[in-house]
Amino acid sequence: MIWVFSIIISILFLFVGSFLNLVVIRANGGKMPVLVIEGVLKERESETHKDVDENTKLRFLADIFYLRIPFLGIITFFSIGDVLILGGQIFIFSSAIISIMTN
Repeated sequence: MIWVFSIIISILFLFVGSFLNLVVIRANGGKMPVLVIEGVLKERESETHKDVDENTKLRFLADIFYLRIPFLGIITFFSIGDVLILGGQIFIFSSAIISIMTN
């Protein structure tokens, strides 16, 4: 029973996160807006991404957060939708591991 609840919660997180990403992409002409930060990311224009500017719609759903791992030289940008998707993935995998270990 707990396993079914875990799957439902995980699917809900995955669906809502994907939906939020889809909404911001559709609102901005089919491209995910990415925040440009001086000294971190100067330009991100590509076939799938565009820079956040004054014309960006639903800016709060765009890739406006970033994580820098200095010793690896990694900088990654992410959105609220990405966080929800990751949360759903972590929840379903951890639930599966707990279920396997307790049986």
